Amino acid sequence: DFFYAVNASNPVWVYIGSENATVSDGLTDIEMTYTIPSGSDVQAVRVQFTYDEGPSTDPCINNDDYNDRDDVVFKVLPWTAQEQV
Repeated sequence: DFFYAVNASNPVWVYIGSENATVSDGLTDIEMTYTIPSGSDVQAVRVQFTYDEGPSTDPCINNDDYNDRDDVVFKVLPWTAQEQV
């Protein structure tokens, strides 16, 4: 499950979407695309992996099975047309 928060200091997680992982050789890549919204200059994304739970819009799911979540906080710089290459 993928989420973003416009303000990393006080996160209100917004659901982006979910993807199912399929593992064939023990490794897998899971991707989700979203547009960084305007707002705070320090934002965050959260990826949550759950086992046997199915997609969830709850960014803090806690079940008795395996689950894991990681957050990445990043600084958003203002974009100007002259920086476009």
